[in-house]
Amino acid sequence: MSDEDPAEVVPIFVITIDPRRYEDTAADLRSPGFRPRPYRGVNGVLEETRLRADVTPFARHLSPDKVLGTTLSHLQLARDLAAAWPPGAAAVLVLEDDALVSGATPEHLVRLAGSSETWDALRVYCQGLCAPEARLFSGSAAAYLLSERGARRMATFRAVYFSDMQLSSSEMVTYNGPKLFTTRDPRSSLLLVGDQPMSFWLRQPFLRSPVGGSTVSLGGAALVLAVLAALGWVLRRACPLSVCVCGGALLAALVALYGRAHGFGVVRRGREGRVAGTTLGAGLAVVALVVLLGNGERIAWTWALPVLLVLEMGIAMGVMGLATVH
Repeated sequence: MSDEDPAEVVPIFVITIDPRRYEDTAADLRSPGFRPRPYRGVNGVLEETRLRADVTPFARHLSPDKVLGTTLSHLQLARDLAAAWPPGAAAVLVLEDDALVSGATPEHLVRLAGSSETWDALRVYCQGLCAPEARLFSGSAAAYLLSERGARRMATFRAVYFSDMQLSSSEMVTYNGPKLFTTRDPRSSLLLVGDQPMSFWLRQPFLRSPVGGSTVSLGGAALVLAVLAALGWVLRRACPLSVCVCGGALLAALVALYGRAHGFGVVRRGREGRVAGTTLGAGLAVVALVVLLGNGERIAWTWALPVLLVLEMGIAMGVMGLATVH
């Protein structure tokens, strides 16, 4: 092979635990001239997966099986690449086994890999907000280019939550590039949100139930949130304000979790525990103050609800921070 052979400049790794899914993806990739190679992923269903040292306490107890397995697969591949980077490679292309070619050619990847000194990871498929420097709600790790520096940085991560969130960590220089790949998810729905039908988002695994290990979908969590909010509204004259605080807890936890995985507002690891503990303590102190000022009486909803939702956000961020300290 010559030094300019695309297979040398940009090797392709397809993460999979299902040989049949890999063969379907590999056949699609070979058509425009790619030469993929399979990479054995991590099965998140296995109980021993949750006991690994690279799994944070939060992920161990609350991350759904599919989410945990996928994230560990990406991190494990990064560690393998950091330990033995392919000779002559400017970058590698990492694909999940549901990726499909959408206009990509080997020459495209070689040109993009030529700028690998300026980024750690470059998404070549994105859903959500996909401006070049977007991070918040800029999703998918189905297809991205990874530089050697990016592999070394990802190799130090522990699993927290979704792999695309960790790819957008504040410790990574990640950009959204041209959309050269897509996924096998059906897109026949009239209502598309971030390149996916609404049903796709509602089916996304959200949290793992600590009791029984069942998975709660995003749609299920949204339904619980709506029911709690409705219950709080109906019973607002008879129940304490904590009823509605519970209604906002799921949303607050989601935002806090997203923030923790992305890394915005997060300080260095050595101080994470102290900052998280301080945040939680401050939130609880404000709870005590509100209770004392209310003196057992009902507080005006016009100002109490916004204050309590912000307060709940702070408490959730503190709990998430403590749960995911490295």
